[in-house]
Amino acid sequence: MKKLFWVILILLILAILVAMRFPAKYAFAMVLPDNSTVQVQDVSGSIWNGQAGKVSVGGQELGQVQWTLQALPLLRGQASVAATIDGPILRGTTTVEATTHQIHLSDSRFTVSASRLEPLLDIPALHLTGNVNIDLDELRLENRIPTALAGRARWTDAGVTGAEQAAFGTILATFGALPTGGFGGDVSDEGGPLAVKGSFKTSLLGFQAEAHMQARDGNPQVTRALAHIGQVQEDGSVLFRVEGGLGR
Repeated sequence: MKKLFWVILILLILAILVAMRFPAKYAFAMVLPDNSTVQVQDVSGSIWNGQAGKVSVGGQELGQVQWTLQALPLLRGQASVAATIDGPILRGTTTVEATTHQIHLSDSRFTVSASRLEPLLDIPALHLTGNVNIDLDELRLENRIPTALAGRARWTDAGVTGAEQAAFGTILATFGALPTGGFGGDVSDEGGPLAVKGSFKTSLLGFQAEAHMQARDGNPQVTRALAHIGQVQEDGSVLFRVEGGLGR
C-alpha cells in the first residue's frame, strides 16, 4: 500500500512538471475552437506563466495579456489567475478566480479612455477627454449574471471637445449593490470647474443616470458646454438624464 502511494505521488509530480512546461499556444488550440468568441494570437510561454500578443472578445480587441496561473486552487476545482492587460480599450491588472458556474474578479485596477463612455452618455455634439481609472474591489458573475459589484472610478483630466471645449477637473463615482436590487452609485466632483452631483443604477432590464451640473464660479467654457449636455434649470444648473435597456 505504501509503495502504491509513492508511485501515485511520483506520477502526480511528473504530471505537474509536464503541465508546467506545456506550451500555452497548444493549450489554447485544444480548448478554443476556430469560431470561439474569444480569439487568442501570438501566444508564448507556458499555461502557468505566459502571454498573448493579441486577445479579442466578441470582436473587441483587448490587446496584450500576460498571466500567472496558481497551482494550489486547481486542487479545489478552481482556477486562479493574476492577469495584466495592455490594449486599446483598457489597461490594468486583475485577479480572476473561476469555477464551472462562477467568475470572480478582485483587486482589479483598470484605466480606460473616457471616449469609451460616449455611446453610453449619448452627447453627440461633444467628445469626452481624459482617462477613467477604475478600482474594482469585487465583481462576481454566476452563470454570466452579475451577483456582486463594488468599487469606485476617478475621471481625471475630465473635459470635452467638439462643439465646445472645456475642462471639468476630476469627477468621482462610487458603485455597489443597491438595497432594492441591481447595482448603482453616486457621482460627485473634486472641486474643479464643473460642480456635479448625481446617481445611477443598473439591472438586467437596463440603466438610468441623472446628474445636476453647474459651472463653478461661472466658468464660461463650462457653461457653454453644459448647454449641449442637458436641460437648463431655473437656478442656472443643467439636468442631465440618460437611460437605456429593454423597452427603452
